[in-house]
Amino acid sequence: MDVKDQLTEVEKQMFENIRIEVLVLRKLQQEKDQQSGNLLGITLKRLGYDPRLYGLEFNFAQNKWELKLRPDVLTIDGPAIPKNLKNN
Repeated sequence: MDVKDQLTEVEKQMFENIRIEVLVLRKLQQEKDQQSGNLLGITLKRLGYDPRLYGLEFNFAQNKWELKLRPDVLTIDGPAIPKNLKNN
């Protein structure tokens, strides 16, 4: 339901400011995700792990990074193979 005509000019401006802020925050998050993803891949390769199969996850309770098998990876009948690379 479009309520734009029922809003005051002040409300319209406030909602427009919120919309712009959300767009900026999304863009910043995308850039941050890309940077951390690049660093993660480089680090895993340096440690000898395939970034398609493994990830690093921070364990706040123990204050340390842990190597984790990615949840989208299958491990049935042999080595871990990402689902998108599996023939079935």
